[in-house]
This record gives sequence, structure tokens and C-alpha cells, in this order.
Amino acid sequence: MPMRKRGSLGRKTVKSKAVDHTRAAEASDEKRARFQADQVRHSLARAAETPEQYQMRLHSQQVRQNASRAAETPEQMQSRLHEDQVRHRVARAAETPIQHVARLLGLRKQRNVAITLKWKAQMHDGFMYNPRYDYESNNLLDIGGMSNVCLKCSALKWKGETPGMCCSSGKLPPILKPPEPLCSLLKGKTAQSKDFVKHIRLFNNMFSMTSFKSNFVLNNGWTRSRSKAKCTTMLDLFIQPMLKTANISRFTSCEKMSKCKHDWICLAVLLAETLSSLPSPATQAGQR
Repeated sequence: MPMRKRGSLGRKTVKSKAVDHTRAAEASDEKRARFQADQVRHSLARAAETPEQYQMRLHSQQVRQNASRAAETPEQMQSRLHEDQVRHRVARAAETPIQHVARLLGLRKQRNVAITLKWKAQMHDGFMYNPRYDYESNNLLDIGGMSNVCLKCSALKWKGETPGMCCSSGKLPPILKPPEPLCSLLKGKTAQSKDFVKHIRLFNNMFSMTSFKSNFVLNNGWTRSRSKAKCTTMLDLFIQPMLKTANISRFTSCEKMSKCKHDWICLAVLLAETLSSLPSPATQAGQR
């Protein structure tokens, strides 16, 4: 019995050489038709894949690409990147407006999926806080410290924060020094100043409303406050008797801004004196 002839183990077989010769002699229309038929065939095959086959195909393709790119030289990498850039430029120049819009929508969808996929586990955590979960160990929730310094106004910002959020890249006027007695209260040198800085967050919560100067009055049903007539700041009930002596509810929209600033500074001093006269939490706990 004659011995069977083994097939060629190399890539340049007789069949592959014939295919190369046929493709080299084909016209541009024939080449385009072959590409379209190959694309349809691959699309049908991928549509019939199971999830396991899909993941297996992506994994094998990733392994092949990693091995191929790890073995290429720097010149081959630059040539591959240049060819890929030229191919994308030609494809985008030949696409229709509808194809252009469809491509942009596809890229936007991919980007949104990539962004929201890593945050899917933290969905609705703001409404369902779990005290047993260690949020500090989650790298997605760690925004770092305010280590970036603005080159225009020297403001501290987080990494990735918009550059012009603080001073609009130097277009805003510099912040003026706060007037007295607010300037002395913010320095933290005296006992009254230290007490004011210690309770400054409580002061912000007690105000609960801030008046802004504006040229136009918008009455769209959502305006929180308006100082066209009288504007009164509602504070906690335990300091209401002391506020009767503070003239803070008298300014209108036509008065000067300096008068309004002076009223708010007087209120800050009054709050500092009021809180300093109140018993501390430790004293209240001892009395109980």
C-alpha cells in the first residue's frame, strides 16, 4: 500500500499560493465585493455565537494580538500605527453623513458603557449607605487630595478638576482682603477668632440662605429668595431674641453692596459671641 503524502506544514502551500495569485490579479470592484461578502459571513457567524463562544473568541484574539505586538520591533510598531492611522483617515473621509453620525453615536455609547460599568456596583449607594462596607478601600471613591495648585490664583484643586473652575484662568479679578472684623475672626489668633473658626461650619448651616446681588429678577416659580422687598434670615430659635438688636433685615435690592456686607459681618460677630456663651457639649454631658 503506497504511503500517503503528508500535507505541507508551512503557510506557503500550493493552495495559498493560488489564492495569493488570484487576489493579486483581481480588480478593485472584485476586491470590494469579496470584502463585503467576507464581512457579511463574519457578521452572521458572530450573531450565531453563544456567550461562551464570544468570550472564548475575544480571549484567543487578545492572546494572539499580545503575542504579535510583543514580538514586533519599534520600527514595525511605528509602521503598524501609521498604517492604522492612514486606514482610519481614508475610511472616515469616505463615510456618508449618516455613517458619520452613526459612528459618533457608537463611540459615545461605548464610552458611556465603559464609564458606567465600573460604577454599577455603587449604584444607589448614596440612598442606601452601608456602614459595614469599607468605602475608603475602594479606589473608585478615592479622589485624592487637593494637590493641584492653580497657576493664576494659587487655589488648591483635585486631580482632574476643570482648570478654569476657580478663577476662569485668570480672567476674574483677585479676591479682596475681607474687611474687619471678619478678617481678624478668620486668622485664628485670638480666643474669639479660634472659636469662630471652630464653629464656622455651624455658622454656614445656620444661615441656610444667601442673598445675591442681581440686575434682573427672575420669577419662574423656582426662585429661592429675593430681596426686592425685605429679606429676613431665619436662624435657630435660641438666638432669635438676640437678633432683635441686630439690624440685619433692613436691606433692599436698591441699597449699596457695602451696607449688605457690613450687616453680614455684624451677624457673624453676633453668632460668635452667642456660641461662645453657650455651654459646650462636654459641660452638657456632665450636667446630665
